[in-house]
Amino acid sequence: MKRLSLIAGCLLLSVLAFAQEGEGSRFSVRLGTGLPGSGAEKFVSGLSTGHYGIQGIYDDYYSDTKALPAISAEGLYQVNEWLSCGAQVIYGSYSNQRYDGITDQLKAERSGQTYIVMPEAHVSYFQKGLLSLYLGVSVGSGYFAGFDNIDEKVSFEVQFVPLGVEFGGRVFCFAEGCLGTAVNWVHGGVGFRF
Repeated sequence: MKRLSLIAGCLLLSVLAFAQEGEGSRFSVRLGTGLPGSGAEKFVSGLSTGHYGIQGIYDDYYSDTKALPAISAEGLYQVNEWLSCGAQVIYGSYSNQRYDGITDQLKAERSGQTYIVMPEAHVSYFQKGLLSLYLGVSVGSGYFAGFDNIDEKVSFEVQFVPLGVEFGGRVFCFAEGCLGTAVNWVHGGVGFRF
């Protein structure tokens, strides 16, 4: 695994080194991943019955939740040297199992997906060479498919990026610290300007 990661890193750096002529490019497409995704908390919301004593011992129980990191695709248009606007789509997938509290037999497989669409804006506050620092905000809505424990399948989503870093020219990589409901800790990936 270490060797594969090292090879992938070297290939990415090689591509970045050869594709740095990004002058005049106003559109960019970014593909990334982040964690944790917005659906993890909603996927398990209300599943714990909160019973105590004998009833709490023999209630159904749930396995640990398995989740994919949130997967994102973004399109941005550079309005001027400091402002970019666009939209992003984020997908997340979650699953767990419900077991009978008495027999320990599997009763149900649970799975759900989140689909989030958010318009976004980035403001670049530092640019030097191939490095750009920015902050951003996104506001939109999400749909929670397969979440059998919640009644409202559509929700308001927001994401604030207090620190974002882009490095590269036509092909670039990015990393963001995120606060919000779509992705709440870190988000990063690669992009292409054209």
